[in-house]
Amino acid sequence: MAAARVAFVVTGLGVGGAEVQLLRLASALDREKFESIVMPLGGGEALLPQFESAGVRVVRRSLAALRDFRPDLVQGWMYHGNLAASLYRPMLPGRPPLLWSVRGLNATEYEPRWASRLAFRACDWLSRTPRWIVNNSLASAMVHEAVCGYPSDRRVIIPNGFDIDEFQPRPGASAELRQRLGVSATTPVVGWIGRNHPDKDVGNFQQAAVRLLALGIDAHFVLAGEGLPVVNDRHFTNLGPVPGVAALLPAFDLVVSSSLRENFPNAIGEAMSCGVPCVATDVGDCAAVLGDTGEVAPARDAVALAQAMKRMLSLQPAESTALGARARQRIADHYALPAIARRFEALYAQTLAEVAVPCAA
Repeated sequence: MAAARVAFVVTGLGVGGAEVQLLRLASALDREKFESIVMPLGGGEALLPQFESAGVRVVRRSLAALRDFRPDLVQGWMYHGNLAASLYRPMLPGRPPLLWSVRGLNATEYEPRWASRLAFRACDWLSRTPRWIVNNSLASAMVHEAVCGYPSDRRVIIPNGFDIDEFQPRPGASAELRQRLGVSATTPVVGWIGRNHPDKDVGNFQQAAVRLLALGIDAHFVLAGEGLPVVNDRHFTNLGPVPGVAALLPAFDLVVSSSLRENFPNAIGEAMSCGVPCVATDVGDCAAVLGDTGEVAPARDAVALAQAMKRMLSLQPAESTALGARARQRIADHYALPAIARRFEALYAQTLAEVAVPCAA
């Protein structure tokens, strides 16, 4: 039987959690069952080399390219990708079934770009066009259904997936980073991974870090990501964009997500997979992902975030190691990439079977 053809229409291939998740999914699909292409609309190409090295075919934005591919199924990815997929689908041979993938919280009031606000609204109006709407968190689904009018009968929850072979504990990572930072072996090193976006609220992390120092925890704080404020002093180091965070994460004693709005931060899942305990703000599905392996604090509450960080850093080394091991096992049990890819494959197969039944009749 020929492989089913799946076309992913994505906003862009810039560095972001949603784009990374598409890279992981497209790489992990069973290629004997699914042939895929990825069509970015724009939005950066930083991840293009990684798609190509993974053997994932990327085509330039072109209706002709989609028509030539003759997809059996079209999967939108992110708001602009979902919108474009809805507009392209009627012009494709056979009008293949359409799925959306929602990776955000549709925070229209916080979006400064008018074109993005318009795209959000257009998706609200068109939200009954896809057969299924895949959300990576329950929080995302509930917001879109309650606030934006997305139909609940199209809801599917498939969380982010993580490669636990790529993201794993690495002996010696802590000593290497401490030597690079010039800090002692007994100084806790706390990591924050992300880009400079209001939703990530790096300022909340910085405020909590200062409060943690005032509480008597002599820690060192490392920021890694694009466009972050430059703060390098005795207690802070800004590493800037870090390619291959899988090598960096195992070096931390604690990883913190301080987001104001979030669905399912990759940084938390990746750190847990590396056996690193985490603290996150209680937004999106963060608490559900952490389970009993970490702590949550209210968003925009630097005092509570500092207290949660203090409790985690006050654990004895053996307790912290055991907590990290539980965190890694939680990712392996619930969010391992192969299992997540199989869930997408099952949804695609179900959708294609639904389409085939009327034709057979």
